[in-house]
Amino acid sequence: MKRIILFLFMAVMAAFAQDQTPQFQAFSGELMKISDQIKGGYHRFALQVKGEGWAFEAQGEVKAPAGDPYVLIDGILDGEVYVMVAYIPAMAAGTNGKDYQVGMIDAMVYLEDEAVETRKVKFKLVAPANDEWAVGMARDAAEIGAPFLPTLWNGSRDVEIVRAAAVPLDKEGLNPKPKPKPVVKKETPAAAPAAAPAAETTADTTVTKKRVVRKVKKANTEEAAPADTTPKKKVVKRVVRKKKTVVEEAPEEDPDAGLTIREKRQKALREKRQKAAQLSDTEE
Repeated sequence: MKRIILFLFMAVMAAFAQDQTPQFQAFSGELMKISDQIKGGYHRFALQVKGEGWAFEAQGEVKAPAGDPYVLIDGILDGEVYVMVAYIPAMAAGTNGKDYQVGMIDAMVYLEDEAVETRKVKFKLVAPANDEWAVGMARDAAEIGAPFLPTLWNGSRDVEIVRAAAVPLDKEGLNPKPKPKPVVKKETPAAAPAAAPAAETTADTTVTKKRVVRKVKKANTEEAAPADTTPKKKVVKRVVRKKKTVVEEAPEEDPDAGLTIREKRQKALREKRQKAAQLSDTEE
C-alpha cells in the first residue's frame, strides 16, 4: 500500500514539475463579500467561487483606499473591483467526476486596474472539489508556489496579470447556460394530387340499366325455343322501346310492369288463343 501511495505522489509531483510557473485568473467583484467595518485600516473580505472548473473560498484583508470604508463597496456595485488569483496548475477530479483547479497560492484585490494592498489570504476548497486527494494536491501546490510569493505582485508579472484581467469570471461565466439544441425544421409533405371527380350517376339509373340488360338476355334466350310462335321482331321492338322509355323519360304506368318476359309472353299467347277461339266461333 505504501508503494502505491508513493507512486501516486511521485506521479503528481511529476505533473507539477511540467509547469511550476504561477498563472493568473481574475474573478468579478460580484463574487466578493466585504465588511463595511474597518479595523486597523483594513476590510475583511471573502471571495466565494463555485462553478465550472473552480470550487474554493478565499478569505483575507484588503486596505480601505484613503481610509474611506465606501470606496471598495461602491466599486463593487459599479463593477470596478475584481480579484486576481495566482495559482500553480493542479487539476483534481471532483466527486461529481469533473475537473477542478485546486492550486491557488495567493490573491490581490484590484480597483479600476490598480492593486489595493491585500494580506492574510487563505484558501479553502469546497465541494465537490474538497476530497482528501484534492486537498493533498492543493497542499503540494502551495509548497511549490511558496518561492514565487515575494515577486507575484511587484510588477514582474504585470503582462500576465493584465491579460488575465481582460475577462474576469463572473457568475454567468462559472455557470454557463447549456446551448440550445438546434431546431430541425420538418419538411412539409407535398400535397396529394387532387382526385378526379367521380362521374355523376344515380342509383335508380344504374339499377334500371341492369334490369334492361337482363331482360334483353332472357329475350334472346327465348328466341331459340322452337315452340314460341310469337313474332320475334315485335317482341324485340317492344323491349327496345321500353328501354328507351325507362332511361330517357318517365315510363307510363304499365299493368304488366311487374311481369317477367316469360310471363308477358305467356299472357300474350293466351290472348292470341282467345282471339283465335272467338274468330272460329264467329265463322261457325
